Amino acid sequence: MTAPTPALLDQAEPQPPAPAGAEDREVGAEVAAEGDGEDDGGQTHDPLLRTLYLLEHRTALSRDGDTLVVSVPERPAVRLPIHRLHQVLAFGETSLSSGAIALCLQNAVPVMILSGRGRYFGVIDPLRTESVSLQREQFRTFDDEPRCLQLACGFVQGKIANSLCMLRRWVRHRPLPGADDVLDRMRLAQARAGRVSNVAELRGVEGAAAAAYWQALGELLPQKWRFAGRKRQPAPDPVNSMLSYGYTVLYYNVLTLIMARGLNPHLGFMHRPGRGHHALASDLMEEFRAPVVDALVFDMAANRRVELDDFSWPEAADEPCLMSAQARRKLINAFERKMNSTLEHPQFGVVLDYRRIIDGQVLQLVNVLHGQAASYIPFVMRA
Repeated sequence: MTAPTPALLDQAEPQPPAPAGAEDREVGAEVAAEGDGEDDGGQTHDPLLRTLYLLEHRTALSRDGDTLVVSVPERPAVRLPIHRLHQVLAFGETSLSSGAIALCLQNAVPVMILSGRGRYFGVIDPLRTESVSLQREQFRTFDDEPRCLQLACGFVQGKIANSLCMLRRWVRHRPLPGADDVLDRMRLAQARAGRVSNVAELRGVEGAAAAAYWQALGELLPQKWRFAGRKRQPAPDPVNSMLSYGYTVLYYNVLTLIMARGLNPHLGFMHRPGRGHHALASDLMEEFRAPVVDALVFDMAANRRVELDDFSWPEAADEPCLMSAQARRKLINAFERKMNSTLEHPQFGVVLDYRRIIDGQVLQLVNVLHGQAASYIPFVMRA
């Protein structure tokens, strides 16, 4: 059996919130980065997940009836009806009233709590008990090594294919010495990812592809960014800082879609469960790292949408490069524009935004676990 049809994706799609009003767009400019997506024809559509980002320190979130009230010192308070939201991401020193938390729980709006730099502290989410049978199948698959490996191979093949696609696009417009060699190394890794015998071997293949990819990206970006490859904990330069922050936001968007479908987010098939780690979110975001986060970070750095003075450089080797509040807002807004942008699905031929495509991949995994689809087919972009 093949992947689910477009009709099945549409049929099972979570109900989108109401269209944005003027007050939402004001919040989008000040506190939250959310808004209507726009396709190439200029038609707007409702975002699948309307997200409230609380980015400013000392932001307070309270409740007034069925409305959330966002208060920032020395700014007018902003009111958001709860039916306009699907998730809240609270960064840094924000305060949430018990009434605001209760309103979110009553309306199944998860609240993610993170540090100002994006470190995860926890999630406030209503207890979901309607998906026991699905999670039983998820645990059975986790214990079935061949099935587990099959899913993991799909995630990695999708990741490498989309990284390769983005690299091809970038080298069309910027010279890259040895581009053919880099592309060949990544094609070889993509082919090998479908022939491995265990997950450890698969991680080695993924690592080889990543090494070639990040080396090429470093050569494509202007030298002033000092990007010498992917590094984290701490991020030593602005590009790594933006990548880490962007991956964090993508991770929590995927997490919300996973929980909405009733899957256990802690139980992954490639990434291992760990304390505070939603391994399945890490699995399912792999295909979307390059076309969503890497693409927007490359655009911001290469096209001067951010500058060096938007960052605080580390003074010691064990210190991170930090984004300014302005840079974080720019990245969040770029992320929302990317997620709400539309493209023709390469497998189904229908026009969808990225969140609906990700939700389709989550639903496809659900179908595989239930035995309604034979295998997981990764989302792969057209070159």
